[in-house]
This record gives sequence, C-alpha cells and structure tokens, in this order.
Amino acid sequence: MQKILVVGLGNPGEEYNGTPHNAGFEVIEVLLKKFEEKKVEFKETQTKKLALYDGKTKSRRVILGRPLTFMNKSGNAIRELNEKHKLNAKNFILVHDDADLPMGSIRLSYNSGSAGHKGVEDIIRALKTKEFYRFRIGTMPTVKRPRKRPKSIMNKLVTKKLMGADKQKMEKTVNLCAQLIQDAVIEGVINTGKRNYVV
Repeated sequence: MQKILVVGLGNPGEEYNGTPHNAGFEVIEVLLKKFEEKKVEFKETQTKKLALYDGKTKSRRVILGRPLTFMNKSGNAIRELNEKHKLNAKNFILVHDDADLPMGSIRLSYNSGSAGHKGVEDIIRALKTKEFYRFRIGTMPTVKRPRKRPKSIMNKLVTKKLMGADKQKMEKTVNLCAQLIQDAVIEGVINTGKRNYVV
C-alpha cells in the first residue's frame, strides 16, 4: 500500500496558536477533520520530537505529522521521521508559512530552496535534499510590509496573532490548502499543472 506523509510546520505552545508561523499546524488540524468526515480513523503516536496521526484510505496509508520542536529546529523531527519512514519525492509533502507570498495565496513548489525560511532550511539540511513537494501558505500581511526585513521585524510579523480580515483570509487559505492535499492523497498524485492558488 502506498504511503504518503504530510507534515505541517509551526511552533509548539498555546501562545503561537493563531499566528502566521503556525499555518502548517492548522492545515494538519483541518486535514484530520476532513479525513475523519470520510470515515478515515487515525491512530495518534507521539515522541519528544513528533506528533503523528496514522490512518488508511481505501488505497493509501496517510500519515499526518507535526514537529514538537520549535520551527528553526524542525530538521531534528524530520530526521527522526525519515529514519522510520524513508521520506522521498514520491511520499513526502511539507506545509509551511511563507512571508514572501501575500495573505490568501498558496504556492506549490518542488525541489526548490528554502528562500530564507529557517525551518525549511533545517529540514533540507537534515534530509540532504530539497527534492520534495511543499505547499507554501502566504502570510504577507494586508498592510504594507516594510521594505527592509530585519530579523526582529520578521519575528513579530510571523508570531503575532492574526485578527479581523487577515484571520478570516488565513482560515480560508488553510481550508483550501487542506482540500488540495486531501485530493492529492486520495488521487495519489499532486496536480503540478497549477502551482498558484488564491482564495
């Protein structure tokens, strides 16, 4: 049976709930609900580095995951996952926030660099490859973003709780991303013909 692993990135801890940096975690939560609506049951297991949800569709085994490490140390969790499940371009999907993309957008990437995302950078180092699919969720705020992007400003942007229109837009984006991934898992193939989506 084909096995597909979907990992969403974020930061552990309630203080990070509802922040742009936790978009990947939110996609995993929505995916669990969507699959459960289709009568797919998941068994949860947890280590110090990973929370995993293991289920089966009619034709595929699907494993959803959340690193329990902080974002910039995501490679440690993915290294552990790789040792157990042998991640490769055909079975691994990574979901994460992207401050270079506008809020309300999703970009599908394959075999691309980290673009400065520290969590993705750490995962690429851990796997020694960037040959895997990534669903990148836009988190650039609606208000005009400063042209200069010092670390202190970026940290505030990605860890500040979303409110109002941005919160609603993120919820729609997360739901769309979860639907795209669920369709890919059920059909066994990612639609590479379209790489950009907007809610």
